[in-house]
Amino acid sequence: MTVVTHGLPVASALAEHPTVEVIVLGGRLVKESRSMAGAETLLGYRSVRADLCVLGTASVHPDIGLGVFSHEDAEVKRAMVGAAAEVMVVAAGEKLGTTAPFLVGPLSIVDRLVTDRAASDEVILTLTHAGLDIVRG
Repeated sequence: MTVVTHGLPVASALAEHPTVEVIVLGGRLVKESRSMAGAETLLGYRSVRADLCVLGTASVHPDIGLGVFSHEDAEVKRAMVGAAAEVMVVAAGEKLGTTAPFLVGPLSIVDRLVTDRAASDEVILTLTHAGLDIVRG
């Protein structure tokens, strides 16, 4: 497996895995998230074609879609989605049904949502009716 990432924690976690090739994209270091951003990061994602994009997000709203808290993060996540055949969003239950200021995209870009038991049954039902395939663990 080959993993392409702009996140230093992801690269670090996979560094010792013997069968995973890790490609770290360059750019400006965002110290708060320990990830890269900017033009180099966007170009990196636009230069690959991935089978699967595993996407973290700050909010998942049934009407508004996926959101994050910075413009740069939204741009990088849109590039990630554009480079992938399938998109899996991973979001903690408390993020479901909420909004964030910068839009990544509508729910239609998501193939699967993975969340935890903290998600309310009502929000899960609403997101399921919106067309999401949800894995709740």
